[in-house]
Amino acid sequence: MKAILIALIVTLPIGARAASSEDSYITARDKYIARLKTDGEVDEKTAKQEEAARTDLAGKLRAILGRVAVEGVPAESKLNLDTLIEGELGFGLIDGLAYQAGDDAPRLIVTTPALAKRWLTAHAKWWDSNNVPQDLSAALKSEPFYTQAISPDAAVARFADVPVAKPASASFVNAMLVARRQDIGLTAPDELLIAVMRADRLFIWSAPAQAKVVVNPACEAIWNDAVARGDKAYETYQKSDPKDEKLFEEQTRILQEGDDAFRRCFAEHAASEPFFPALTKQAQELVDKVK
Repeated sequence: MKAILIALIVTLPIGARAASSEDSYITARDKYIARLKTDGEVDEKTAKQEEAARTDLAGKLRAILGRVAVEGVPAESKLNLDTLIEGELGFGLIDGLAYQAGDDAPRLIVTTPALAKRWLTAHAKWWDSNNVPQDLSAALKSEPFYTQAISPDAAVARFADVPVAKPASASFVNAMLVARRQDIGLTAPDELLIAVMRADRLFIWSAPAQAKVVVNPACEAIWNDAVARGDKAYETYQKSDPKDEKLFEEQTRILQEGDDAFRRCFAEHAASEPFFPALTKQAQELVDKVK
C-alpha cells in the first residue's frame, strides 16, 4: 500500500501537486482567519495563536515556493500577511513570502501566479469602488492592486511608468515610479514598484528610488492653481448660509482633478528629467535579479 501511495505522488503532474499545495495553504489560512475572529481587543492568547498560525502558513508557502536565491536579499523570509485578524490594520495583504535585508533595502515579495489570481478574486469587491482589475497583468499595473496587496497604511499613487526589458524567462514585467501617501497633493515620488511574472513565480519588488526625484515646476504650478481654486470654493462655502454642501463637494472635485493633472504632468515630463536614466537603470537591475 505504501509503495502505491509513493507511486501516485511521484506520477502526479508537478502542476497538479502545486495546485494541491496551494489549496492546502488557502484552506489552512481561511480556517485560521475564521478561528481568530474577535469582536474586541486582541488579547495575549489570540496574539499567540495568530503567531503560531503565521509560522505554519509561512512554512506551507516555503514548501510551495522552494528556495528563493536572489542577489541582495537574505535567504530568510517572513509571511507577507501582516495579520490574520479581520478588522486589524494590514489584514488582506497578498499571500506570499517577503525578503528584505534591512528597513531601507529593497523588499521582494514572492508568490505564484495562481495564488495571486485567487487573491484577485477575493478582492474583486474589497472596497466600495476602484477595486483591483481581475486580469492579473492589468492588476500589476494598477494602483489599487499595490495598495491592497502590499501597502496597509497608505495609498499607492503612480507617477510614471519606467521602461524595462522583459527577460526571456518572464511572461510579464512592469515597473513604475510611485509614492505612498495618505492624502493627495504636491508629493515627489520616491519608490519603484516592479513586477516580474514567470509561469511558476510572481516577484514584486518595492525599492526606494536611488536617484533624487524632483517635481517639474510646471507640474507644481498645476497643483498650486488647483489649491487656489479649491480654497476659493471653500471660502464661498463657509460664507453660505445655510451651508451649500455642493460648494464643499466642488472643492473636493477641484483638488482631485488637480492631483490627477499634476501626476499626468509629472508622467509627461519624467522621461526627460535628469533623474530618470538612473531610475531606469535601477529598475532594470532589479528585474534582472529575478529573471
